[in-house]
Amino acid sequence: MKIDQRLYTAKIGHIFISICLSMFPVTALAFLFVKFTGGYFEEGQSSIYRFYFITWLLIALYYSFKRDNYKTNKSSLLLGSIFGFMIPIANGVISDNWIWTTFKDKQFDIFMIDALWIILATIAIAVYFKINPKIKQQSSFSKHPIDYDNINELRKEEAKENKQQTNINNFKNEIPMKTKITMLWFFSAIGWIAHHIYGLFNIYYNETLIMDGATGEAPLEHHLYRIAFEGFSLLFALMTIEMSNKIFKEISFGFAIIAGLYNLYHLSSSFMYDATNVSELFILTIMLTASVLLVKNIVLWKKEIVNVI
Repeated sequence: MKIDQRLYTAKIGHIFISICLSMFPVTALAFLFVKFTGGYFEEGQSSIYRFYFITWLLIALYYSFKRDNYKTNKSSLLLGSIFGFMIPIANGVISDNWIWTTFKDKQFDIFMIDALWIILATIAIAVYFKINPKIKQQSSFSKHPIDYDNINELRKEEAKENKQQTNINNFKNEIPMKTKITMLWFFSAIGWIAHHIYGLFNIYYNETLIMDGATGEAPLEHHLYRIAFEGFSLLFALMTIEMSNKIFKEISFGFAIIAGLYNLYHLSSSFMYDATNVSELFILTIMLTASVLLVKNIVLWKKEIVNVI
């Protein structure tokens, strides 16, 4: 768990234990408060409520800030047992209703309250002596304590470790540079091939694919055009698998720049002369994006340590 998660979990635990366990001594103390202040306050019930909840809040806050569930448990049991034993004593001293007297006079309601507190106090003091430091040592909080005095330092160390782990994970999940560049070359080649046969789309709109004056033979410049873009893209993809020396990287970078500029020119001209052909503009935009990514990754590739073929 992160340090902030541990702090939050520990804080919730301290608050929860403090609220729950402090209720035992506060309840016993409230009985003593009623006995010693009987008839003193005009609004008796309101004064009891104020005493009970204010005392409970203060003790719960004190235990929460102490941040030691073991001591909270021990002290709550000890104080609860002491106050619990004092309740029948206070009842006997102030009202002369000693526990044996109430039993003899068949005042069982008062007798049951005193007897209940004696039983609770006895169990509490027995549990108090039963709990020992070995119990505390078995808790996960004791096994992995939080150094509250150096929280900021712990956060800095954790942030540093998380950053290193993130870098390791990113490195593991990262596509190798040569693989990425090879894929981009193949993508560019496939994109150009698809664009060159994209004219079939026009068949559905009664447009002919045959140019005026066509003889069935492709001009030499068209062959060179296809070789320059389709062929060289496939060639660079193939050679990137095996080559990574400095000269090849520079040649790849230069051709990637040329291909990117051509894609930019082609997209711009298509937009100016045939802006209604949305599908073509979309394909050319993807091609231009691939060229940008290709140039970017070749630049990063050039910065890596040169490996000879």
